[in-house]
Amino acid sequence: MRIAKDDGEKEELDEGKLWHSLYYPAREAHYDKEEAVDIADRAKHLILDWMHKHGDNVITTSEISEKAEEVLREEDDHVALMYDKHLDIN
Repeated sequence: MRIAKDDGEKEELDEGKLWHSLYYPAREAHYDKEEAVDIADRAKHLILDWMHKHGDNVITTSEISEKAEEVLREEDDHVALMYDKHLDIN
């Protein structure tokens, strides 16, 4: 699976990077380490399933971010808000 970045560059999916982008918002939402790991694991699994069903070998970072926020919102609105806040900072 390849990821198309905002600058047009394409790179291989880094599952660790994806996981961390889900874990840290959960920690910022005051979940303890174990709960944050569980949230990140569940969200990553759902996002990867979605990506594999996407039907295209290239997915944009924007599409992934939208899906991640949607998945996190189903988990906890506050975690989704922290995810969105993190995106705004970067």
